[in-house]
Amino acid sequence: THTIHTAIYPHQGNWRAAGVIGEARGYGAPPVAYITERHPGWLPARMNVLRLQNQDIVATCDQAIQVLIAEQKAAPRTSTTASLLCAYGKKAAALGVLGDGNGELALLKKAVETAQSVNSVDDNPELLELLGTAGANLGSLYGQRGQFAEAVTSYRVAIKAFDNAVETHDRNDLGASRALAKG
Repeated sequence: THTIHTAIYPHQGNWRAAGVIGEARGYGAPPVAYITERHPGWLPARMNVLRLQNQDIVATCDQAIQVLIAEQKAAPRTSTTASLLCAYGKKAAALGVLGDGNGELALLKKAVETAQSVNSVDDNPELLELLGTAGANLGSLYGQRGQFAEAVTSYRVAIKAFDNAVETHDRNDLGASRALAKG
């Protein structure tokens, strides 16, 4: 199977002047992370790329999370769990931008625990991909804090989830191909 990723890059002027080729190359080349020991450098120990001026986004995420938790308790469904994981991820990202690393860490741990608690997680590629993303983000956060054992454990959860997602996609594709061949 092939996965094609596309993006829309609005720009003024012609494509050359706007640097569309460079943007496309940047889009197709995700950032690479390297684990290393702590060492002195020219960057500050912590820095924000952007800052939220209004903390209402965190409150909005809290409301969505409470609704989804209530829905999940009333009638557990995979779609509700997926929505809950997305809400946890969005709130964790908002807390990270606001500089609340402890809140971000706690929510990412909660997202991983929630995904792992679902009985059908291994049969659902969407949940596996969300679990993988949460695990990778958690590993990155642990790594930034110098908690390397926890980072490795989180990255292992992510790798296993992504591997299982690929296997599930392959199994589903094979089953669909066989059904079409018989049909």
